[in-house]
Amino acid sequence: MRVDLSRLTFHALCVLEDEARRATREGRLRPSAAVRLALGYLYAISRDDRGVDPAHASRTYWEYLTREGDVDTRTSAGFGRWQMMNSCLNAIATAAGMPRDHKYEAARSQLLDGREREEMSD
Repeated sequence: MRVDLSRLTFHALCVLEDEARRATREGRLRPSAAVRLALGYLYAISRDDRGVDPAHASRTYWEYLTREGDVDTRTSAGFGRWQMMNSCLNAIATAAGMPRDHKYEAARSQLLDGREREEMSD
């Protein structure tokens, strides 16, 4: 499976741009949950200087976030994939300094929403 890292990075940068504009309009100083999650992703793929293979980190993040493969939680493989996806998102959120609260859950749902809408339209 070929992972389109540029597409995922582009989406992370779009989140940052949208949130920066919104924060400027609203006069906010603290970054939103979406910004911290996007920054966490970008941080995860830039960790090659710390002994982490960025291609592996991105591929893992992409596969579980986009639900490539079996994600039926009624099967053991699907349930394992669902657990790994949540672990990846939680690790990225932790790296971005985001507590697991309702704002984090909303940001995670926002990231997953696009894929679910695509699947429903197929």
